Amino acid sequence: MARTPDAMTSPQSRLQKIANQLTPGGVQAVNVSGSKDLVGYKVVSGVAILTMDNPPVNSFSPAMKAAIAEAMKKANADPAVKAIVFTGAGKFFMAGADIPNLRKLASASTGADVMRKGLQEGHDLMDVVESGPKPTVAAVNGPALGGGLELAMACNARVGTKTSIYGLPELKLGIIPGMGGTQRLPRLIGVAGAVKAMLSGKPMPAKLAAKAGLVDQLVKKSKDLLPTACKVALAMSAGQLPRRKALEEKSRIGSKARGEEAIELARVKSKRKAKG
Repeated sequence: MARTPDAMTSPQSRLQKIANQLTPGGVQAVNVSGSKDLVGYKVVSGVAILTMDNPPVNSFSPAMKAAIAEAMKKANADPAVKAIVFTGAGKFFMAGADIPNLRKLASASTGADVMRKGLQEGHDLMDVVESGPKPTVAAVNGPALGGGLELAMACNARVGTKTSIYGLPELKLGIIPGMGGTQRLPRLIGVAGAVKAMLSGKPMPAKLAAKAGLVDQLVKKSKDLLPTACKVALAMSAGQLPRRKALEEKSRIGSKARGEEAIELARVKSKRKAKG
């Protein structure tokens, strides 16, 4: 059987294609002056702004994970910081995992152990983002895909631009979401919507994401993204807005019976599709 063009495309190329479906307007990056750090750190009016800067797509590499963890530790220990905001440098929030690194691990004799350790560290980091001592907000300035969306969902609120996109495309790469995405997404948008989003791997445009409940607020102009996200973060810190934790959300996930029904329906549809 002849291979389709998609089958001959590398995982990295497919991820880049997904991430490039939209080109969001730029947001001023906040970096430590002259720094080569993967995560820029700056405190503005009591808010620590953490800017992920790992071109070209701000991928969630092991080094990025360590840099985020270190920045979170610094922000949580700083008495001048009341809340934390995540954003991305350039046109991306974060477009998923470091695929070349995953491919290297897959071929290494100790790769499985390293990957298990890395995933556990990722889960631990998401728990700190979601339930640490200070509230967190994702200022989504561009594509938030894979690990990028998992990070955004771990935040206590999500503010996006009208051109931001959201998705878990892991199945297109032959893997599954590995840092809580399978648990947080259905609690934010419901089981049926989450199953559809994960099985299709298609990115969700901003308006649809907001309607589904994945995004809390959209700004009309990209220049308003960071100020709005900081305002939301400070309001949560002051108790003026609730600090939502996705893993504790129950209003959208529905009953166990309805969840099982949605999963079974998706299973039937997938079988039909596979048979052609």
